[in-house]
Amino acid sequence: MSAAAFAPPLPTRRSLGGPCFLLLLLKLWLVHDREIVAVDNVYDQVRYARMADSLGSGQWLGPYDRYTLLRRPGYPLWIALVRLPGLPLRVTLELTVALAAWALARSLTLLHLPRALAVAAYAAVVFHPHGFIVHDEMLADGFYAAGLTALVAGLVRLFADPPPSVPESVLTGLALAWLWHTRPEDTYLAGCFVTAAGLALALRRRRPRDWIVRSLGPALAIPILCLLAATIALRGLNFARYGVFVGHELFAPGFVAAYGELARIEPDAPRRYVSIPATSRAAAYAVSPAFRTLQPHLEGHLRQSWIVDSCPWLHVCDDYANGWFVFALRDAAAWSGHYVSAAETDAFYGRVAAELEAACADGRLRCGTRPWGFLPPRPRSYLPALPGALVKVARLLIVSFPLYPPGDPETTPEGVRALFDRVASRRRSLTIAGSVSVAGWAFSPSGRVTSVALQDGDGRVLVSTSSFVPRPDVVSHFAARGLPGVPLATGFVLTSRKPAASALLPSARLAIARDDGSTSIVPVASVGDAGPDVRYAVDAREETGPSAGIAAPVRGALVDLHPRLVVILTALAAAAPLLCLGLRLRPRADVAAAFLLLTFVVAARVGLLALVEASSFEVGVRYVYPIAGLLTVLLLVVTAEAGGLLWSRLRPPDSRLRGATG
Repeated sequence: MSAAAFAPPLPTRRSLGGPCFLLLLLKLWLVHDREIVAVDNVYDQVRYARMADSLGSGQWLGPYDRYTLLRRPGYPLWIALVRLPGLPLRVTLELTVALAAWALARSLTLLHLPRALAVAAYAAVVFHPHGFIVHDEMLADGFYAAGLTALVAGLVRLFADPPPSVPESVLTGLALAWLWHTRPEDTYLAGCFVTAAGLALALRRRRPRDWIVRSLGPALAIPILCLLAATIALRGLNFARYGVFVGHELFAPGFVAAYGELARIEPDAPRRYVSIPATSRAAAYAVSPAFRTLQPHLEGHLRQSWIVDSCPWLHVCDDYANGWFVFALRDAAAWSGHYVSAAETDAFYGRVAAELEAACADGRLRCGTRPWGFLPPRPRSYLPALPGALVKVARLLIVSFPLYPPGDPETTPEGVRALFDRVASRRRSLTIAGSVSVAGWAFSPSGRVTSVALQDGDGRVLVSTSSFVPRPDVVSHFAARGLPGVPLATGFVLTSRKPAASALLPSARLAIARDDGSTSIVPVASVGDAGPDVRYAVDAREETGPSAGIAAPVRGALVDLHPRLVVILTALAAAAPLLCLGLRLRPRADVAAAFLLLTFVVAARVGLLALVEASSFEVGVRYVYPIAGLLTVLLLVVTAEAGGLLWSRLRPPDSRLRGATG
């Protein structure tokens, strides 16, 4: 008798929805004090915010410049839509992730996996600690994680009988299309869909062909049609507004061709992280008049500004690193006046590509094969680093990170803060890091105090005053102790907004300036002096900031507990199948298909990110977050199915008979 005969009955949606809803309320409470942070990065966070703002005002992606078509519109389109009800974007993202996690949990129950497993899978996605960090920024990765979970839910649904309905297939297609136009990971997403389709067809290989075409065909065709319709619609809108039939400019034909021709120029010495070094650019300037127009900028001010970013991360301190050259090339073209219109821009890059291709063909340039997309050529320069990159990326899925109080960086301009407030519907009480207030008095027995300033621990002046209020109590205090002549106006009050949510006063200092030009840096102390020339005291000091209450330690406990849970689950997921193999126990075919799909989704992205880490730029936690929760789900599925098989073998025969007949 097969293991499927002992499968538990299919749980109802109500029995799954109740626990998931309670867990959602718990998650919303855990993050009630966290808000989207306004980061002034025109290539990422600010770009998404401005795209969403333009979409919300009916201007599509806004006026054309070098930033307009830099990013795909999927994420800002979602921001513009969820902005309509007025809910904070930070809360809406949590709700979106929870909805996708519920869809995945439901798909697992349709494979007759236990309800407890489905609820645990839901919790693994919703409560993953990486989300506490990633969801605080206006980056596509948090939304991409929700979309990938929803897509996997729809693909796992292909393995259950009956096949997905038309509405279910449309939702899967919506997830696929939205993801496709959120990040440039077309090959990865296509691989996930093709893998799921192949597994679904393999499961029904013994069914009649007409049944497969009639029942499974629509479930596979509808998502593809949704993707095609979305792609044509978005490209058509870009063509109508900007004159180019592309999803975004990084994959425009002219730009891809120009970058590919530059990358295929053979350098004097291949170097990791640097595919287009200065020697290759110099050779290109000599043969391409179009590319030569960029030389003053690429070899001038832009070079140093981009090296500043790559040097601390990759230790490439003398040239453009791969992950940064794409943006430097676009900046140089903009500075050279080639971003007047999208059509002219792509034509310019096309001229660069044609001139370089001709030079390669007639031998003026020594060229290799064209790279695949933006994958760096000459793999010998980075493949030796691939094993270490794999280890690092895999480790990012497990390790925990400290959770700092969110707050806008002090360098963020007020205009950018206002943009984020508007687009993300930020809660004002959570966007203010807090305030600090210091009141006291200061005077100089041998001169005059001209100003008092409050500095943070790094010496930055937060607030300063040269206006002093009368303090007759100070005059009488020192007169009674034999020090007459103390000025009446010695009192000061300093109030400032904090640059960050962390405590400020323990490291703060007062800078007391005198009329002779000297400045005394002193602690914010109740009573103190700075030598014989300055005396001061702080009567009152107050510091405010957002408080999470008990939610903060609970979050910290989850962050600390997560690595241990993953290690335990990994050990169980590795041991249980081996034991089943020894006992010749075979998993159910539909569950095995779900296991293989989840394995592909996780392993393929780990491999992709490891390749990026080895060749282009350092991968951070936000890039692994979309599969972090799915890895835990994979471990749960393997452990639960193996445990069910072992229990079916080990329990008494009479109970097995009762389970079969009941």
